[in-house]
Amino acid sequence: MPRNRFIELRHLHYFRGVADELHFGRAAARLGIAQPPLSQQMQRLEATLGVELFDRSQRRATLTAAGRALAARAPAVLEAVAALRADVQQAALGKTGVLRVGVGASAVLGILPAMIARFRARYPAVVVQLDDATSKPHGERLRQRLIDVALLREIASLEGVRTTIVRDERLLVVLPRAHRFAGRRTLSLAELRDEPFVSFPREASPSFYDALQAACARAGYIPRIVEQATEWPTVAGMVAAGIGITVAPESVAVMPRDGAAYVRLRDPDLRVQLLAVSRDEDDPLVEAFVASMR
Repeated sequence: MPRNRFIELRHLHYFRGVADELHFGRAAARLGIAQPPLSQQMQRLEATLGVELFDRSQRRATLTAAGRALAARAPAVLEAVAALRADVQQAALGKTGVLRVGVGASAVLGILPAMIARFRARYPAVVVQLDDATSKPHGERLRQRLIDVALLREIASLEGVRTTIVRDERLLVVLPRAHRFAGRRTLSLAELRDEPFVSFPREASPSFYDALQAACARAGYIPRIVEQATEWPTVAGMVAAGIGITVAPESVAVMPRDGAAYVRLRDPDLRVQLLAVSRDEDDPLVEAFVASMR
């Protein structure tokens, strides 16, 4: 009975050398080992397979039918192992694999496609899968390993996650195109005190909602919110229809809405961030992605 029922890769490597040379002495010299150990390794390979690979009745080694079958398959196996080694090493460097990216609705606008394109240009062997499912909070999807990293405007405080700021944006005032302020280059929050606001509900982004309320309070008023919506296209549509104005990240201007105008908000203290959120563990692929986003 063979001691090991699994073929050792070194035995395949040695076998290939003997099969190419059909001479144990020349094969040993080529492989850089002595002939007796080489013969012993071939005997162990034969014991593992339960067949004779060489006809040793002559002075030169000749392959048996089993030996010829193995000689035909061994190169592909060794090449596949070499490719596997290279793939694993590339994965350790974050240069190959599948990366599942969860995205929040507002994070998709404008900036994300360019970020993904830049990452793919640097890491062409990585497959990026975008996941905008909203059935579960992104933090929970991370914990369940349904996604590898999430790009969000905001996330609740969670244990076991790592958060990196990948973009810091100024804000725009989005107005109906016929609005008296539509032609302005900049606006201050104080100038918006009498305007009706269309906004995202507080639960969609509590910190930004509260920051905007506080900034308006510093300007001397509480914004009059007339409509709310959870998706940017809906908010932009209501603004274009003249229902009200809104304040949004500057990246929304990359996807202009007919009937809406964009004016920079003159308030350096009010900004919005894009966050990369991942599990608090070493993952070269995620780290490479986050570095590229930054």
